[in-house]
Amino acid sequence: MNAANQMLQSIKNKKALLTKERDESIAYINECYRKDMEILEKEEREWLEQFNDVPINDIYNEDNEKVEKE
Repeated sequence: MNAANQMLQSIKNKKALLTKERDESIAYINECYRKDMEILEKEEREWLEQFNDVPINDIYNEDNEKVEKE
């Protein structure tokens, strides 16, 4: 194998390695995002459960009254 072929093979190997690293990084980011979204959805459900017995209009009216007083 001459020097040009060795250089070309080296470039191909480096490109393959970078592509593999990129794909692994994207998979890691997607997994982290999925886990974060699961946590946020769980926290949102827990937060909304606090207001299960309170009609939503009462919450908004209470907020509006606070703003008007200020």
